[in-house]
Amino acid sequence: MIHTLTRMVTVTAVLAGCCFTVAPQQAVAEEPLVWHDNYFTAYREAEQQKKQLFLFFRDEQDSEAADSYELTVLTDETLQKPLREMVLAVIPVDYSIHETQERLMDYEAFQHQQKRQGIAVVDLVESGSALHSKVVSAHPFTRGRHLTASSTKTVLELPRGTITQRSLIYAARINPYKPAGAQGEATPNLLDFSHKHCGTMCSWNSMHHSSFGGMEIVANNGEGATIVDTAKSFIRMWQGSSPHWSILTGRHAKFGMDMKRAPSGHWYATGVFSN
Repeated sequence: MIHTLTRMVTVTAVLAGCCFTVAPQQAVAEEPLVWHDNYFTAYREAEQQKKQLFLFFRDEQDSEAADSYELTVLTDETLQKPLREMVLAVIPVDYSIHETQERLMDYEAFQHQQKRQGIAVVDLVESGSALHSKVVSAHPFTRGRHLTASSTKTVLELPRGTITQRSLIYAARINPYKPAGAQGEATPNLLDFSHKHCGTMCSWNSMHHSSFGGMEIVANNGEGATIVDTAKSFIRMWQGSSPHWSILTGRHAKFGMDMKRAPSGHWYATGVFSN
């Protein structure tokens, strides 16, 4: 479990220290990453430090994939800097709250984790924000498989936003064609606009363009296996339409994207772009 990951990081730091003894002109090795195994301790620390909380839910029934993710992905060199910007925890999928014996996974906040092994992010950056204490990323793994270092890095570097906004941006950024429209700055006002228009389409149960007046793409679709799968399906839909894809792949300084599920079960998505 967590001890495996901690041991690997510590050994790396020790070996690095040996190298620095031989070559003192090099920079001093950074302290190993601290991984909590208590959710509430990690939560409080993230809240105090105004950081996001990165969680790896580990399933001992799929320990091979769990070990692989800890040893080959979470120790990857490209992840060390973004991981240091967060508070980190590895906890079991059946982690329970001692006072009530309720499982953390059973809480509605973690519904998109689907009670499965994987990673999640909780936003604790700003106490007065609507995002505060919200689960803003949920990536349950497929049994026997996990995210790569590259896709994990994409999760770590997503702009602040809701879980629907971040899932759609994530889906765009991991697309093999890397559409440039999702690489700019996701501004609060454009994220909010896309959110509101998705809400309007849901309330009308009808897909239509808004009064944005600029570059905009919309779509509706059925539900995927996970929230990320739903987001990926929207990117594929836009990819299959030349007018939509030309907007999404265009270079824009600012953008906003969101998706929302209507009472009918259909999802509606909006992307707006501005220079």
